[in-house]
Amino acid sequence: MAKVPAIGSIDNAHAAMQQFRELTKSMIGGARVAIDELERQQEAKGRPSLNWYDDFTALLVTIAKKARIAPTLNINRITGEPEGWLLDAARKLEVFLDKDMRSISPNARLKRLQRGLRRNLSDS
Repeated sequence: MAKVPAIGSIDNAHAAMQQFRELTKSMIGGARVAIDELERQQEAKGRPSLNWYDDFTALLVTIAKKARIAPTLNINRITGEPEGWLLDAARKLEVFLDKDMRSISPNARLKRLQRGLRRNLSDS
């Protein structure tokens, strides 16, 4: 390595090898962390939770409280359709979210809001 023009001497070659060993140790450590993380992710069953929607739900509840509106969310007993202020507000504000973040149906939106409310209440 000392004959390589970029290195130039035995001392520089030794220093380059030491840097290589240290870098290799760091890379091995990083790879081990990545493997552990992937194994943890594989252990989780089902779809990943949409925790960000909890914050969205909390925002809607805050808006309703400031506007002195009851943040209702229910299923109509006659039609079986989801309804309520929270559902309507979420539908109107979801258009500002990325397409992949929007609920695919009123029932999906209802479930997201219900989970968000439940998790927000359990955090309080």
